[in-house]
Amino acid sequence: MGNPYYYLLALWLFVAGCSATETSPPPTSSPSPTSTVTPSQPVVKLLRIVKAHNSPIQALAIAPDSKTLITGGGDSTLKQWNLPGLQLSRPLIEEITVESIQISPDGQIFATGDSDGNVYLWDAQTGKLQRKLKGHPFVVESVAFSPDGQLLASASWDRTIALWDVKTGQLRRTLPPQSNQIKSVVFSQNNTLLASGNYEGRLQLWDVEGGKLQRTFAGHQFPVHAVSISPNGNILASASQDSTVKLWDLDNGQIWRTLYGHADAVTDIAFSASGNTLVSTSQDGTVLLWNVATGLPIQTIEGHVDLAVAVSPDNRWLVMGDRDGVIRLWQAVDADF
Repeated sequence: MGNPYYYLLALWLFVAGCSATETSPPPTSSPSPTSTVTPSQPVVKLLRIVKAHNSPIQALAIAPDSKTLITGGGDSTLKQWNLPGLQLSRPLIEEITVESIQISPDGQIFATGDSDGNVYLWDAQTGKLQRKLKGHPFVVESVAFSPDGQLLASASWDRTIALWDVKTGQLRRTLPPQSNQIKSVVFSQNNTLLASGNYEGRLQLWDVEGGKLQRTFAGHQFPVHAVSISPNGNILASASQDSTVKLWDLDNGQIWRTLYGHADAVTDIAFSASGNTLVSTSQDGTVLLWNVATGLPIQTIEGHVDLAVAVSPDNRWLVMGDRDGVIRLWQAVDADF
């Protein structure tokens, strides 16, 4: 008999060859943290730094008018800031551990999810609590408004996604339980689909009206920490513990491109409003700005472990919140951002 090592190696290569393939050819050499593409001019430049919370910033969101930022930290505080000054305009509440934040498309209300399984709806103008929605027994990791503002989705460690009627606060539907805890959700631009990512590394696409599973995307081997859909509605992006970001064709469920560049878990992602750039934050202490069309990093920001990122709707501001409770505001200086 031959050396069993070679049989094992041949089997491993066969299995790897049968795994998910990308629908576009991979680059001749995958970018790494030390082989990034540096533009002649930066895409964004640092504008302001503010110590915002006494613990990691776990969530943040920018209002539709691009003039207000809301942040939530592990210090059980929720705060509202003006942009671009980054001056505190209102401390909203204490004693709620904020896990997720999203502002409604019309900017009138915002939603938060907490560590006790509660979802809160707040008046964005006054900062007062409007409703407390109780539908999960465990942590609510993600909340997302539908683009038409009629529905709010909440994703939880209880393995379910709840769909709420924003106007009445009533539970519209609970989607069938997934195989693992759910980390992130996002609506499609046409309001008809909902994408989710879970701790098993799977992404799933749901029909909002019927509540039925449409498709499962399998490509990550470790938890999916964040999902996002491009402004044109064609690309689903996923950020994973496996240190990669994957871009998927939302129509056919195939991997379009895998972005290699981080050396540790990718904590959050956000498309620029133009859709030209994708921003990813990581536990490796870097933030990468990717050219979506080429799949190559065009700017690297180093020195801080950022947990949350958002791009303003007017495409002028990039905001990141780190594990030390610090907000950094960056200004776009490239028209293609």
